[in-house]
Amino acid sequence: METFLHSVAQRIFHEHASDMERVLVVFNNRRAGLFLRRELQHVDTRPFFLPRIVGIDELVGELGGLKSVGNELLLFELYDIHRHLEGVERRFETFEEFLPMGEMMLRDFAEIDLYMADARQIFDNLKELKELFEWDVSGTPPTPFQEKYLNFYRSLYQYYEQLHQRLEQEGRAYGGMAYRYVAEHIAELEGRLDCTHLYFVGFNALSNSERRIVDHFLRSGRATLLCDGDAYYVEDPMQEAGLFLRRNAEYNRQHELPAIGPFDNHFVQKDKVLHLVSCPETLLQTKVAGQVVTQLTEAENDTRQCAVVLGDEKLLLPMLNSLPEAVQSVNVTMGFPYTLTGVHALAATLLQLYCRRSAKGFYHADLETLAAHPLAAGLAEADDLHSRMESYLRERKMIYATVDDLEEVLASLIGAERLRSLLHADADTADGLLALLHQAASLLAASGVLDGNTKEREALACLVEMLTYFDELQERYHFMERGETLQRIYQRLAQRRSVAFYGEPLSGLQLLGMLETRSLDFSRVVLLSANEGTMPAGRSENSLIPFNLKRAHGLPTYEEKDAVYAYNFYRLLQRCDEAWLLYSTDAEGMGKGEPSRFVLQLRDELGRRCPNVKVLLEVAEARGTTTEAHFSTRVEKDAAVMERLATLAGAAKGLAPSALNRYRGCPLQFYYSDVLGIWEQEEVSEELEANELGTFIHEVLCDIYNRDADKQVRQATLEQALKEVDDLVEAKYRTEVLKGRSAEGKNHLLGEVAKMQIKAFLQHEIGLLKEGHTLRMALTEEVMQMPLEGCARPVTVRGTADRVDYLDGQLRVVDYKSGSVKESDLRVLDAEPDPHGVPDKWFQVMTYAWLYCRKHSYRGPLLSGIAPLRSLGAAFMEARWGKDASTLTAEHIDRFEEQILRPLLDELMRQEIPFEAMPDKGRCPYCPMRRTCPVSTQ
Repeated sequence: METFLHSVAQRIFHEHASDMERVLVVFNNRRAGLFLRRELQHVDTRPFFLPRIVGIDELVGELGGLKSVGNELLLFELYDIHRHLEGVERRFETFEEFLPMGEMMLRDFAEIDLYMADARQIFDNLKELKELFEWDVSGTPPTPFQEKYLNFYRSLYQYYEQLHQRLEQEGRAYGGMAYRYVAEHIAELEGRLDCTHLYFVGFNALSNSERRIVDHFLRSGRATLLCDGDAYYVEDPMQEAGLFLRRNAEYNRQHELPAIGPFDNHFVQKDKVLHLVSCPETLLQTKVAGQVVTQLTEAENDTRQCAVVLGDEKLLLPMLNSLPEAVQSVNVTMGFPYTLTGVHALAATLLQLYCRRSAKGFYHADLETLAAHPLAAGLAEADDLHSRMESYLRERKMIYATVDDLEEVLASLIGAERLRSLLHADADTADGLLALLHQAASLLAASGVLDGNTKEREALACLVEMLTYFDELQERYHFMERGETLQRIYQRLAQRRSVAFYGEPLSGLQLLGMLETRSLDFSRVVLLSANEGTMPAGRSENSLIPFNLKRAHGLPTYEEKDAVYAYNFYRLLQRCDEAWLLYSTDAEGMGKGEPSRFVLQLRDELGRRCPNVKVLLEVAEARGTTTEAHFSTRVEKDAAVMERLATLAGAAKGLAPSALNRYRGCPLQFYYSDVLGIWEQEEVSEELEANELGTFIHEVLCDIYNRDADKQVRQATLEQALKEVDDLVEAKYRTEVLKGRSAEGKNHLLGEVAKMQIKAFLQHEIGLLKEGHTLRMALTEEVMQMPLEGCARPVTVRGTADRVDYLDGQLRVVDYKSGSVKESDLRVLDAEPDPHGVPDKWFQVMTYAWLYCRKHSYRGPLLSGIAPLRSLGAAFMEARWGKDASTLTAEHIDRFEEQILRPLLDELMRQEIPFEAMPDKGRCPYCPMRRTCPVSTQ
């Protein structure tokens, strides 16, 4: 395969073999220059000087002598102009508000200059358009808001003009401005070039300023324009890929400049195989590309003529991870994204930590994120820093925490002082945050955490460079007052940074972005993300200038930008022998799931017009790997399990009704949760959980009913408590329940619910006392524990009754429930029910009744049931065993022990009876093990 750069090298050598050192070669990207050097080394065996090779930006900088200005500094400069414009009512009060509009303005200014358009005329037309849109035919004058809006557009040229003036005074320029300056003064500036001839190589879409620069050298006979193309798309006026080459050819013909072309038809002359591969998942593209590279490596043992091209550069890391081990050398042209480094993640985490800090302290999620970062753990010298921090915050349900709150965690760390210094910073302002990031960078450099990690050391150097840049911006302008402003600018700057890869750029597999393929040719091409919306990028333009106005003034629209994409796409394929074009059919997101129009053109047109091109339609298959199920529906009880059961059921602990309900519902769930201790991770929620609310209500009621020392409940006591409920709840709710969580929104409503339920319950009890009933408390929050004889192994049952009282002398065991309670939850009709089949609430209150009777040797009648707090003012709901009886007798308690409790516990403690899953449509969807349990997933 004869590449374009090979033909360029041959021509330059034959035309200037005697004075190569006086030749200047100009590319639109610098990477192509490296490949041209390699081609030049092979054109002749005799030694000779290589020509000087530069990019077009470097040429413009050399001619103009203007210092390039970074985009962030331009934003600051533009905002300074915004603040000082006279007679203009300002729409944007802060720098943060100005940022999005400022970025659009800079893009438009650069484009106007690059295409040498009349800025005053454009902004005058834009102002008139906006006035027309806001014009009211009834003659109603604009509103203050409309006037403010129009004033901004009326002042756009002032921004443009003043920015130019400021930069010119300091000898600086942004990209488009530098191009315009050189184009307008090229006759005076050309003498700065020390060369006899220039070659402009690989240019396709020339802006007006580039065109004027190239024209000047062409007319003087000092330059040659070498373009690359293919007759297939250049000679077909319907092919957008050849749009600019056709325009350039026509322009040169009209202006009597050297002709462009003709171009060979590589698509017709050469056999070619194109694989159009549909991938159901985005990341599957990288796996398929990895397989293709593996096949090529095995077949040819040489990947120098193979290129993997990323239409979406976000796939860089997955692609690197998908390359086969046989590929020993990879040239990554785009560098490693700085945003994917640990140093950036730590800096971003610290910014987020302090930007979300409130008077209450640091937000818990940000603290956990910091503790989970490997570099933070390295500074603290604690690999388990995250688990320590997470457990500490979640056990205490701390939404916000100060450094003092965290002292218990920090005190046990070897590197406590390093971490403490990062959390003790005075970083409420942008200046404070900059100082914090400098401190973090110093700690990383001095601690040795990055030793041996070249990538992260380079990322740290990148961070220090950015911080120095921020210091200069802040010293000069001081617009960043709020930490949030610094955070936003840092994120924008970080997105444009990369950590350079070091190596031999001309050896091994080439991994490139689409723009870096310009002027390069490869025999094997693997192109990823050939999707509409990625290739081309789409019609959305972040610009103040509308489409029609751009067209009228010669500025590029999405049509021209699509033509550039098309040219790069077809040019990449025109000389290759085989290509794999991968696209994702994942439909998530705008423009996703559809192949690029260029891929459809290849499928529907190229194969028909070029019989030598074989177009294959393929579908990548995501082959799932079968994994062995680690969760069985049956677990045998070995010696270790029996030992654990003995501990759970021993006198020191005891089995609670809640644990027994888990066993009754599903023995396998009991095994995982209670025997193995596998529980759902407790989250720190900003919203109050239902169990927290219920516990709080229980505590408040317990305090109220313990006010009378003789345990006799009096009407006056309850009425006084009723008056104090609001204050009582407010005092305890905020300090003991919310624990720093917001008292607004749902939490406020739950606090009101607690008040309503407590008040309704007290009113109901006051009503009973008014009717002449008597009420005396026996026990509140009584912990009861009793051994049960006759089981396979010793068993202790343990439970806590919310309240035991006497209503008109009738003993009642009462359990408060703030959730929903139905009559069916407390009724068992069978005389001999299945221990696994009775309702959970019935089993629980019956267990409390049994515990009380056995502990206090009570053989009399009693009631056991639930006080339903959710049903405001509802009466006590008794557990019933049978059709009519609600009063439980000693016989009921004995039957409960013999028919339900003892058989259940005997089954649990027998080693020969395994733990088996019990599928239940009502329970399985809410089981913590539902994603791994074979039964619940069926």
